[in-house]
Amino acid sequence: MGTAPIKRVYFDTNILYRWPHPGNDVHSLLSAMRFIAAEGYVPSVVEDELEAQFLRAVDAGYDAVGAATKDIVKLCRNMLDVTITAARPSVDELRIAFQVRSALMKHHYNISSVSSVPIETARLVKMAINRIPPFEEINIGKENKGIVGLQDTAILFSIMEHMKSANKHDRCVFISKDAVFHKVEVRKMLADAGLVLDFFKTTGELFKDLVSHAKEVVRNAWDAEMAQVKHSLNEQRDNLAEQIISLANPSELRNTPLVRLIKIDALTLVDFHSVMTDLEQVSLGPPQVFARDDGSAVNISVTATAEITGTVEKLELSNLFRFTTFSAPGESETITGEDTFRQSMSLSLEGVYRDGVIGNFKVLGVEA
Repeated sequence: MGTAPIKRVYFDTNILYRWPHPGNDVHSLLSAMRFIAAEGYVPSVVEDELEAQFLRAVDAGYDAVGAATKDIVKLCRNMLDVTITAARPSVDELRIAFQVRSALMKHHYNISSVSSVPIETARLVKMAINRIPPFEEINIGKENKGIVGLQDTAILFSIMEHMKSANKHDRCVFISKDAVFHKVEVRKMLADAGLVLDFFKTTGELFKDLVSHAKEVVRNAWDAEMAQVKHSLNEQRDNLAEQIISLANPSELRNTPLVRLIKIDALTLVDFHSVMTDLEQVSLGPPQVFARDDGSAVNISVTATAEITGTVEKLELSNLFRFTTFSAPGESETITGEDTFRQSMSLSLEGVYRDGVIGNFKVLGVEA
């Protein structure tokens, strides 16, 4: 962690997941940035990727609704007339809606766009051939390999160009879960260009850095508030577990090539950590340095560990080398059974501030 307060934060696509409706961890991070006057920047390539992800997700959702509607109509034929309508917006309507909401979010949190920069084709080709990060070689299937990293390279180069406008001692950071950005070759590329860029992998790590540079009296009050929230969450585990079960999509909590969770039968919350509360409704001026209005809502992000027992579908490979009259070698079958496992999940919650304590928690989102 650097000693200077952060001046600029550049965001990668995987941090702003589901933008322009990200999880509360991103909201808490952005409010902390605004509090210490750190500037937020999103490369235009990232904005384009987020928009494309949004369009694909909505399209997939409508496809799922259409398929489910056909199944219902088929099941009820000759018994009930079923009418289910889900008018699908046009691509242009969705694109405009995304851009309007994104612009509102950027304005609210004082986030600016970073334009792409022209890159010589010869340089890109050379980097790809020599696997110079952010280009990297990945396995495609068992025998084939491929080269990826064009978008990541465009993101990095646009950040590097934009950093030239910063003051010499401004501390700039880039937050990304993508391991390729954290490789030594990327740091060398920055050093060769005379640039210093700090890297973070999680919103929690960056949030702690930002909080550490708040005024001591505010930092102490903020830390105490988050400790109180953690204590209260532990006291309300059973209620929160019920909310998670009713809200969570089982297949998003566990979905591997061999095992998929299809129903949560029981969920026990084991631990809470990385609690973050935002500053949206906080009064920071005199006479009270850190205060919330009684009855005000508080956005909260927390990482929870849960023990889950549920119904799973497993791909059974036991007949891989077995010959029968019904199966050939290499075939597999799906079986349904029960399994118990531990899962880390990111929770977005809303709490209510009353009499100096945040409580009455409502789970808004669950992500593995």
